This record gives sequence, structure tokens and C-alpha cells, in this order.
Amino acid sequence: MKTIKKLQSEMDSVKSEIENYQKIDTPENIRRVKKCRTRFSHLKWCKQYIESNPTQAFLEKERDRLSNRINKFLENYIEPVMANKSEATKEKKAFEKDIGIPKIRKQLTAINFLLN
Repeated sequence: MKTIKKLQSEMDSVKSEIENYQKIDTPENIRRVKKCRTRFSHLKWCKQYIESNPTQAFLEKERDRLSNRINKFLENYIEPVMANKSEATKEKKAFEKDIGIPKIRKQLTAINFLLN
């Protein structure tokens, strides 16, 4: 399981990468800065979990609970019959957003990162 010190050191390295990429303004560096900021946001999310001092058993139980919750939501989803496949995809994304699946997936990603 990850520790606060490891996460903090990784956050510091990501900050320095952002600063280095911002020195030279190229399209590639702009993409790299955006990727680093996303990574930094993820690390902050993970650090918040660690600061609450969870046990490994709790994180594993929480991971199983969140996975089951997502699966149950998706099992109950009835795909609309549409001629256009992209419209059906948009409809499913809207459904997922309405019930909060993106937030649950973000939590699940953070827990999996902490456990590995």
C-alpha cells in the first residue's frame, strides 16, 4: 500500500515536471502539462484517502463495494433502440453521468492505485 511520503514525493516530481514543461511553449509541452496536471489531481485524490488512515482490508472491501455498485447500475440500464449508434452511446454516457458513475470510477481508480 502507498504511503503519504511516497505520494508527496511523487506529487513534488510532477510539480517540477510541470514547471519544466511550461518553460518552453510548444504544443507537445502543452499536452504534457495537461497530462501532468491530471496526474497531480489524481495524486491529490489518493492522498486524501491515505490521510484518513484506512486499513488495507477496508480499501479492499471498498473496492469490491464500488465495483458491485457500478455493475448493478449498468445491469439495470436498458439500451434504447436507435438507428444511430453514436446517439445510443451519448444516451448511455448521459445515464452514467446522471447516476454518478464517473465519480465512482474515479474513487475506484484511486483505491486500485493505493493497493498496488
